[in-house]
Amino acid sequence: MSNGGRIMPYSSEVRVSNQSGPTYSGPVTLKLWEIFTTFNDSGRGNQTQDEQVDQDSVTVTVAGGANTAFATTDGPTYAARSNHDIGLSAYQGALPGPLFRSGRLASLPPGAPGDPSSLVDTMLLDSVVFTMAGINAAVTTPITLSDGTTVTSFVITSAPPSRTLTGTATGLYGRAVYTYTLPFTIDPSDDQIDLTSVLEANLAGTATITFAAGPGGGFQALLDNLFSSLFIGQVNTQVLGTITKTLNTSAAAAAAAAVAAKGFSGGLPPGVILDVRSVGVASNGDLVLLPAVGTFGSIASKFLAALPSGTTTPSGCFIATAVFGPNAPEIELLREFRTKHLLSNRAGRLFVRVYEFISPSLARVVSRSPLLRLLTRRLLIQPIAALIQRSNIQSIVDCRGRRDR
Repeated sequence: MSNGGRIMPYSSEVRVSNQSGPTYSGPVTLKLWEIFTTFNDSGRGNQTQDEQVDQDSVTVTVAGGANTAFATTDGPTYAARSNHDIGLSAYQGALPGPLFRSGRLASLPPGAPGDPSSLVDTMLLDSVVFTMAGINAAVTTPITLSDGTTVTSFVITSAPPSRTLTGTATGLYGRAVYTYTLPFTIDPSDDQIDLTSVLEANLAGTATITFAAGPGGGFQALLDNLFSSLFIGQVNTQVLGTITKTLNTSAAAAAAAAVAAKGFSGGLPPGVILDVRSVGVASNGDLVLLPAVGTFGSIASKFLAALPSGTTTPSGCFIATAVFGPNAPEIELLREFRTKHLLSNRAGRLFVRVYEFISPSLARVVSRSPLLRLLTRRLLIQPIAALIQRSNIQSIVDCRGRRDR
């Protein structure tokens, strides 16, 4: 992908599916990043710092879960030198957070529309609610700052419809008692280097701190109030960092719970990245997160490959899941038919056991090939689903006819 030290244009395909509900159709922006490491020796010794710079982007329109080709026009133009790498991310329309982040890579997968290994495959997950009570329970105290100061209590409140939250902290600073107020927002993370960071807390105004005299600390409180701005900067950085770390732990746990509810107890498979597309606030002050997962290649094949031998998905419909995703209407129809008809008799139960034995390996093959997915969907799954649906409708008509006679 490089030519004389210049990164050349990149092309591949992107797909957006949905955990439940209608599949998203609309704009998706693909963005290339330059990722590099700098050295900082400004009075603090030699330190390294990772940085990311947006280099190029292209917007395409996806429809109904189909693969859509994209191509950047100018790749990153930095000289190919040590510690400079590349990243790719995808965004849904005007939402601020990513659908997918590749992270820091020496090179992207071979870019070629139709190559399943370089497909940017994303799935929109159902919304996750973070209650104020849950957030406050997660931010545990005391918080000890780098100078030894202790935050003994920290209470987060919200005032919807504003997205700005307010954190109020109290603690002891020497012989003075302080009250610290922090306005902040919780936003999707765009970090291309640390993929465990899906949320971040950001300052949303001016923080304040006031000192009150403790026992024998009247003079200290006076001095502390005069130089309070020096203290605020330190507290802002460390408290926001603590909140960010806590929220990311909670978000990862919520995603693992959502995945487990679909029958994959091992959490997210290797290579499947959790992201948050947007953060909103409900009328009662709770935060509403719109998460997504993404990967290079097929999400379905990653989950199927991660299944232990002998296990099943909640529906047992391995091939249909590889073609449509876990919660498509066709999956629900096949699941209902399996439960009501096949498992109700000996021959049906035998068929289900044989199918569950051979279908995982077939599903892995199907999930890796766009052509096989298309053929399986149109020539096998959709005709079967249509036949079941017609049978259900006819059964309802027959039942009504018998009641009318």
